Amino acid sequence: MKVAAFEAFNADHTVKKPTRYPHARVPDALIPDPTLMDVLRVLKRVHLEWVNGGSDSCAEALQGIRGSLLEGVHAVFSGGLIKPPDGRVKGPHNELWRLAEGCGAVCHLQWRSDEPITHVVSRMQSNTFHKAIQRGVHAVNEEWLKQSAARWRRQAEEAYPVPVEPPAAQL
Repeated sequence: MKVAAFEAFNADHTVKKPTRYPHARVPDALIPDPTLMDVLRVLKRVHLEWVNGGSDSCAEALQGIRGSLLEGVHAVFSGGLIKPPDGRVKGPHNELWRLAEGCGAVCHLQWRSDEPITHVVSRMQSNTFHKAIQRGVHAVNEEWLKQSAARWRRQAEEAYPVPVEPPAAQL
């Protein structure tokens, strides 16, 4: 029995759209999980980096790719993400802060007029959130940052709106 080769990428290195199987009895929402495609895309980038002499090792290539995911992003955190109820600002010691910086973003403790803020990451609609909306700056919830890191690709900001109230489990 001959089976066609699995091809996940088009000639221009974009990911092929998944094929729909009309005879499948699984709801469309369950197929396909993009995780393997994400891994394949990253591995292809690592391989190209190594083949072209851009990196001496796989680890170095991965670190370079990871460190450029959010290049150009200047983020300020709001809605209690780095300042818990006890009032102590955690800043660089916060896991979201470290995740953002590890992916190439520049993080700021406060939004000053001389800082080129591009993103407000917030758990709820705060004063900083409203300032972002007024100035046309991206306002996203923390899942945007987590999913960008997990998927090894900057996610569309529109898919991660900031809720009016924080989820009950996070209060």
